[in-house]
Amino acid sequence: MSLKIVIIGGVAGGAGAATKARRTNEAAEIVVFEQGAYVSFASKKFIT
Repeated sequence: MSLKIVIIGGVAGGAGAATKARRTNEAAEIVVFEQGAYVSFASKKFIT
């Protein structure tokens, strides 16, 4: 069973948290919720 991580907010803080989570646990399921139409990104590894 893999770890599931939910992040609320897709701007710099949320994208940074998702990137850190991915670097920490590559098998985790990461979901980012953002109110607006666009999310920022912190690194290429964020989108898998």
